[in-house]
Amino acid sequence: GRIDMGALEFLTAPPQGLVVSTTSDLVDGDFSVGQFSLREAIIVANNTAGADTITFDSSVFTGVGSASVIRLSGTELLVDETLTIDGSAGIGVVITADSTNNDTLVSGTFITDVAASLAADSTSLDDNSRVMNFTATSGDLTLNRVTITGGRTTGVSARGGGIKTGTGGVKLTSSTISGNSTSGSSASGGGIYTSSGPLTLTGSTISGNSSNR
Repeated sequence: GRIDMGALEFLTAPPQGLVVSTTSDLVDGDFSVGQFSLREAIIVANNTAGADTITFDSSVFTGVGSASVIRLSGTELLVDETLTIDGSAGIGVVITADSTNNDTLVSGTFITDVAASLAADSTSLDDNSRVMNFTATSGDLTLNRVTITGGRTTGVSARGGGIKTGTGGVKLTSSTISGNSTSGSSASGGGIYTSSGPLTLTGSTISGNSSNR
């Protein structure tokens, strides 16, 4: 007799575990193989006590063309507890906030070229959101062999175009944070913003990000 969240009201991990098997950014409650999105996996992880690990289906994330590119649909990925996102089973896993696929890219990659995008069209990044927001007050968001790009926040006190965290930690291993940006009067952290949480980098690259005031 009322509208509710339907299939997403009670969330449990699917039988195959937290294995992302589609590049789509849908949340439709279909967790079957070939339909389980990264956003759905994060929602399930957020609603499961304790640390979780998300991996990627190697038969889907092959690195051929855009096969390994997850394109967010206009809103950030919200993580509120300790989580590892491990892209090592796939090839070249990219998470981009370029929702309409109109960013100018660094040649030969799926990484947003912020300066070139703005030069080509000052509004070309308007459809981009932040990529990830880690709101846990403790624990870590760990990324392994993942590229974060196309993230953008704007306005007063814009923080963390690629990744934003507060007191929780961020650990990057063999990962890339590039082509993210913030813009506003007190903007900071084009690639990553942390207020006090630790940041640990191992074999990773942070480059080509922008923060404009």
